[in-house]
Amino acid sequence: MTKELNEQEFRKYLSAFADGELDVEQNLQVLQYLSMHPEATRRVMHQQQIRQAIGRVIESASGAPDELRGEVMDLATSVPVGSIDKQRATSGGWGWRWTPAIAALLMLVISIFVLQQANDRSGWPYPHIMTASLAKKMAFRHEDCGCNVAKLQNSGVFPKSLKKLPNSIGEYLGSQSVPGLDLKNATGFEFKGVGKCMLPSDGSVHMVYGRKGGDGKEETLSLWMKPYKGQPTIEPNQVYYATPPGYDHPILVWRQESLIYYLVGDSYQGTEAAIKTLRGE
Repeated sequence: MTKELNEQEFRKYLSAFADGELDVEQNLQVLQYLSMHPEATRRVMHQQQIRQAIGRVIESASGAPDELRGEVMDLATSVPVGSIDKQRATSGGWGWRWTPAIAALLMLVISIFVLQQANDRSGWPYPHIMTASLAKKMAFRHEDCGCNVAKLQNSGVFPKSLKKLPNSIGEYLGSQSVPGLDLKNATGFEFKGVGKCMLPSDGSVHMVYGRKGGDGKEETLSLWMKPYKGQPTIEPNQVYYATPPGYDHPILVWRQESLIYYLVGDSYQGTEAAIKTLRGE
């Protein structure tokens, strides 16, 4: 039995659900919420630009897997007809009735998600760690904040000194396991700024480094840190090359004690040199 979401949790998961970044358990929680609150489907439709997607689904004649279809239909039959009407009427809201039409609409939405998630994860080394959608978002933030560190959020809450940063970040993340963060001597990357970030999930910290390359162009490096809470499932002290070979901004991921790290660079050479320093190799 999946844990039931409240409205605040549903809003928090909505964007990640639309982008296919939730795990199986979280997806089922969102679907269960939709089954109990059919009016929320309108938000999902807007998030996914469903009008454009409907045509693709019809043309492909693809549907949700039988297992997922069964889960949704179980949810549908578990809600007595008219119970939502009574609940809304009591609270003064607009009543909704669970009908075959609403069930069909939900199945269409689910079919679209299944197709998009399959496309989003195709060809990725570790799709449970890094989807194409998340990689694009992190690469964009890497470039955007790398060009202008003033775009880093809430940077004023952290000290400017690299010596003080590990303790400060550790306190913010609820961990004391943050390693040394000075990369200049070993790799030439100088610390440029740090701030709070919503990527890869809320409660993360984003650090930016930069160095001049041989051609005079600046090479940028981004390090994200967040508490590890069991997701995604990764082995401790193992480095994952989370993007396909030749990707413009390679992303390396690893877990060390109670934190998970995402290192995004402009080149494999610079990224690999930095990860060795951060891991004390």
